Amino acid sequence: MHAIEQEHEMKAIRVHEYGAAEKLVYEDAPLPEPGAGEVRVKVAAIGLNFIEIYQRKGQYALQLPFIPGNEATGWWMPWGLA
Repeated sequence: MHAIEQEHEMKAIRVHEYGAAEKLVYEDAPLPEPGAGEVRVKVAAIGLNFIEIYQRKGQYALQLPFIPGNEATGWWMPWGLA
């Protein structure tokens, strides 16, 4: 049996400052730990809609930095596995 190496980072597109699409940054980001009653999802695809454009522009301000994409598909992972 092989030991499973847990990852602590993920790739993400994040917004650090409001503005045009050029403000989107593809980078390493901390892998969030699931809380009570939550599971981790290995995301295969996300959906972006107009709300994410408004958020990126600051019309619907979110705490910076943030990861856009409120819709996703993927696989749920057992606790502690990514």
